[in-house]
Amino acid sequence: MKTISRITLFVALTVIVLGANSRTLCDIILRPSANGSPVITAALEAAKPGETIRLQKGLYPEYLTITKPVTLIGEKGAVIDVSKPINLPWTPANDIGPGVYRAQVSERPAALFIDGKTLAQIDPTRDETTDQKGRFYWKTIMTKGMHLSGYKLIRGVYMYQEAEKAILLHLADDERPEAHVWTAVTTKQAAVRFMNANNAHVRGLEIRHGFTGVFFGQNSNKCSLEKCTICPWDEDGVDVKEGASNCRIESCDISRGSLEDWTKFEHEPYTYETWEVHKTAGFYDRVGIYLLGAGVGTRIHGNYIHEVFDGVDLTDANSETPEGWYLPGWTENPDANRDTEIWENGLINCRDSGMEFCGPSINIRVHHNLLKHTVGGLRYKVPRYGPLFLYYNTLIDGTPFNFFISMDDSACEAYIYHNTVVGGDEAVFYPEWETPRFIGCQNFHFINNVFVAPRYGYLHGDYFGKPDRPRFTTDYNVVVGDNRPYPGDKYRDQHSKYVDSAKLAPGLEPKPLPGSPAIEAGLDLSTYLHGYPLPGCPPGYFKGKAPNIGAY
Repeated sequence: MKTISRITLFVALTVIVLGANSRTLCDIILRPSANGSPVITAALEAAKPGETIRLQKGLYPEYLTITKPVTLIGEKGAVIDVSKPINLPWTPANDIGPGVYRAQVSERPAALFIDGKTLAQIDPTRDETTDQKGRFYWKTIMTKGMHLSGYKLIRGVYMYQEAEKAILLHLADDERPEAHVWTAVTTKQAAVRFMNANNAHVRGLEIRHGFTGVFFGQNSNKCSLEKCTICPWDEDGVDVKEGASNCRIESCDISRGSLEDWTKFEHEPYTYETWEVHKTAGFYDRVGIYLLGAGVGTRIHGNYIHEVFDGVDLTDANSETPEGWYLPGWTENPDANRDTEIWENGLINCRDSGMEFCGPSINIRVHHNLLKHTVGGLRYKVPRYGPLFLYYNTLIDGTPFNFFISMDDSACEAYIYHNTVVGGDEAVFYPEWETPRFIGCQNFHFINNVFVAPRYGYLHGDYFGKPDRPRFTTDYNVVVGDNRPYPGDKYRDQHSKYVDSAKLAPGLEPKPLPGSPAIEAGLDLSTYLHGYPLPGCPPGYFKGKAPNIGAY
């Protein structure tokens, strides 16, 4: 048995004996302290490598840093909540405008929560918010809300005034802030951190009110987050950074939990403003799972990621501009995020991209995911190194984009095959924002996909219709509509079918129905990768004379 000072606990319902000559490991059972003092941190410090800490139902108000091979398991109702209640002295800010309130604070909040929900924050120092004639001018947002939607979708905003050491706030319908419960965090530290940890695991917890929910960093290896709920949070749900490798995020429910209306999904300017208040007037992207400078072998499996801006990002802002890419001495690590696998996730209602790929993308495999109601779908921003594989994914009602190829051109290999797109505006969109080398995406391959989009059946964008520019490969696709990628060239895209109906089943699994042009009409991809199989397409991967086109 084992005791730890300062902790209310009872120990080891079951003792695990490793052998006659081995020391004994115990399950450490914790329950919340009566006075709200921390109990888990001391248990983590005292735990032996390999031990399990089990949390009983209740609220644990503490930040956690895991540095050793231990397992932390929560029973149903075990909650980590790092926010603190705050009682703010609100007074009308009549000098700003009606409905605006001000409160002096002793410490700047990193994130502010109203009745448990994340509140949108604007940054008064951004160029867009200092332009008095622009629609993102901070005083205009603070008094009237967003340009088109006002406070209809974004139900409140706040900002911090450095000179006055005060918060300015405006809620929808000019509500008085005293009627609500306020909590805050004053640090950008994640609620739960894996730091230089090996074989450490967290399972079954509800993680609330972190600036970021969970952080894998400092070269942590073989750590996992499983069956957890991460909501609400401000910046990111889960970060994998600082070389963390072979880490797993599995079967988690990740949502931002914000004071914003997410009930409708239409790509109308006023709904897009839900994202713009953060991206253009606030503190940039808010992401479900974000990989930036991660190590190898991250696995993202079976998660439900919803009501966020970007669902999953594997991107580096330094890679987005051609200037950053072409500069001599550019030091981005091409092995960052290598061998990442993302599969069987549901990404629903993303106000920006479902997934983004930018920079290093060597052997990234994205398959068997469902994306519904995303603005940017599966977005190439563009990846710099490959190969990148996207296959057996279903994209439904991506509006305006399902596959979105943005930014400048790239020589990266990318293989997009056996996917099904139903609904939305454009199945594949390439706007040709910048093409300094005029090579396009010549090593992109769109093969064996079904594209059913009401506005543009297939490819759309400024890039097309310019015969002097190399284009990516497309073939063996079933397309409802037209917009052929190579009009007038009988030798290219010659096996694709442009039809009036793809005959697919309704719902979230649009399988081809009898008589569908997608049945047994695809290309055998078991030797397509320079003589080798593409992932998911080993020899014998289909029955019949040819594989079905699409994800099913």
